[in-house]
Amino acid sequence: MADELTQKLTGIFAPSHIHTIANGISADSVQQDATSQQVPAPNNRVKHIGFVGRIEPVKRVDLFLEAAKALLQTDPQSLHFHIFGDGRLKDDYVQWVRAGQLEQHITFHGHTDVIRGWIQHMDVLLMPSDHEGLPMTALESLALGTPMVAHATGGLVPLLKAAECDGLVEQHTASAYASKVATMLASPANVSLPAEYEAAHNAQSILALYQG
Repeated sequence: MADELTQKLTGIFAPSHIHTIANGISADSVQQDATSQQVPAPNNRVKHIGFVGRIEPVKRVDLFLEAAKALLQTDPQSLHFHIFGDGRLKDDYVQWVRAGQLEQHITFHGHTDVIRGWIQHMDVLLMPSDHEGLPMTALESLALGTPMVAHATGGLVPLLKAAECDGLVEQHTASAYASKVATMLASPANVSLPAEYEAAHNAQSILALYQG
């Protein structure tokens, strides 16, 4: 459970009955999976910024697109933005991109079964959701060495702090995300999955809890 949920439950149950165990994945398995997935090699002359998730209000794809627009106004030739996922707002955002004549800079990929293959080719993954727990996409991104810029919410806060990624954004605005992405691209972070988010650590924590 995310720390945020733990805090809410503390007001209902005794603290001794609440234990927070983070989601865990195997970085090795994620890397092997990504390597085996065939995706088109992106243009290596530009930087690639990705969004992965449902195209629904809470995910704030609007902030991703507004940040993309701001960054493209200052650097239209060396950036490309990718949106992976589907949802009820997709058509609206596709129309927004067309109206702004940004189709050559922003690609909607829809749902894909080879997302890990794509994530490893991104220079930055941007997650501007209103709320998050501890999304698997964030764990996969770090496991693949792809730096993240994300809203400082839920389980993303301890995760990115542990990863020393410096990608957390407190001010939930397009301009703040654009600024952080620009900083990350200028000085790329060398990231990896923190040991406490490895699947083996997760399993050991659960076993220790049951053994009391």
